[in-house]
Amino acid sequence: MLTCQPATSDCQGAVATGVSPTVTWTFPSEVVGHSLVSEARCEILNVLNEYGPPRELMELTEPLNQIHDLVEKAVARAESNSILIVGQRGVGKTTTSDRMALRAIAQQLDAPAQDVAALTDIDHEENDGASDALRSPKRTFAEALLHMLTVLQSGRRQSKAIVFVLDEFDLFTQHPKQTLLYTLFDAVQCHQLPMLVVGLTSRLDVVELLEKRVKSRFSHRQLTLSPPTQFKSYLALAKSTLQLSIDMTDPNMDRLHYRLAFNAQIERLCENAVFHQTLRQLYDLLRDVRTLYRALMLLVCDLTYESPMISGARFDLAMAEQLADCKLEMLKDVSLLELSLLMAMRSLVCQSILKFNFEMVYDEYRTFMSRSGAATGSGMRLYKKPVALKAFEHLLALEVLRPLEGTGSAQTFQEGSLAGGTTAAGHRLASSNSLKEYAMVQLLLDPIHVEELVDKYADCPPYIKAWATQ
Repeated sequence: MLTCQPATSDCQGAVATGVSPTVTWTFPSEVVGHSLVSEARCEILNVLNEYGPPRELMELTEPLNQIHDLVEKAVARAESNSILIVGQRGVGKTTTSDRMALRAIAQQLDAPAQDVAALTDIDHEENDGASDALRSPKRTFAEALLHMLTVLQSGRRQSKAIVFVLDEFDLFTQHPKQTLLYTLFDAVQCHQLPMLVVGLTSRLDVVELLEKRVKSRFSHRQLTLSPPTQFKSYLALAKSTLQLSIDMTDPNMDRLHYRLAFNAQIERLCENAVFHQTLRQLYDLLRDVRTLYRALMLLVCDLTYESPMISGARFDLAMAEQLADCKLEMLKDVSLLELSLLMAMRSLVCQSILKFNFEMVYDEYRTFMSRSGAATGSGMRLYKKPVALKAFEHLLALEVLRPLEGTGSAQTFQEGSLAGGTTAAGHRLASSNSLKEYAMVQLLLDPIHVEELVDKYADCPPYIKAWATQ
């Protein structure tokens, strides 16, 4: 059974006024409940996996208008042009360009925008004979390129416009002589056939990758997209992504009531101060849309019949997984001896000793054990040097320590890899004839990371925790 607070108004009035209604109901059966939750989960996951367009495009009104103007000029006025859309992954490059192109082509064909894809498939099926020549495995790239060039040159300004959307544009620059890009940009310059070439890339230096002859035919029009620059846009993106679509004419009242209550819960969640603080941490750290999607995906995947609503506690756990330090996650299963050696290295770093060897680390470890009396009566004994050296080598294998170059350390570890033992690169160190104990290394963790590791370590002895506070 799933219950929410009683509604203060009817559903139609609540939606009309923009207030998120809350309702009370009970799933008629477990089968229906599972079906409704599964349907809602799949709808949100389709957005998070980018199988469809996002619900809203935040802070992209101006770029949308610029792209719309270019596509409208190509489709309605037969003006050819080219543009590069640059931005990191997940900011909306593909969605922006594809949406504008489909909408403009749909207007030209006097068809709804959602029918353009189907219309394109029908045209493709009707012209299988003509397209087989391009898709034939016997046709070389030069022959296919020549055929495409002939088709482009045979067009007229009265012909229907062609919009080319080149995703991962930087990969086309790696082709020999960049023949395809030269052909497209040269056709744009000829103005014989109305066409628009839109390149999408995440590389800021993509123009420098173009050859001189290609660069001379490119319009050098470039549009840069960025993630949301304001937290309220970031919050609105999370809210619109999690909310479900609602059809007030849906005859299935169970589905309608569940979706209304689900959206009302998302409204309350987005107004929660703890949720704001957690989401703000992610925004201040990355501002990456896809990282937000990964965190939200963990919430959506946990939706079940027994727990059909998203809660703030789940979001905190999901964010903790996304913001977890990979180094600390890798070291959470180290032995107590290895943790003690890391604490000894932290002690040396706090003394401004940034370069050290195993002998120095072991002396610090032995000094603390004898001073704290941990070796007697604490349940942990002072390990001998050969055993501690094995633990030291394991930390090297985890790449927590870096052998220093120019001091003979890197050469010692490299020569030792041919004889036995483990190195930071996963090789083997010499068991003899090499002074591994005196090879200089450097700790790749900050002291605060070591302290966090001690705090999260399961069943950590009190004297180790006391050592971390000194």
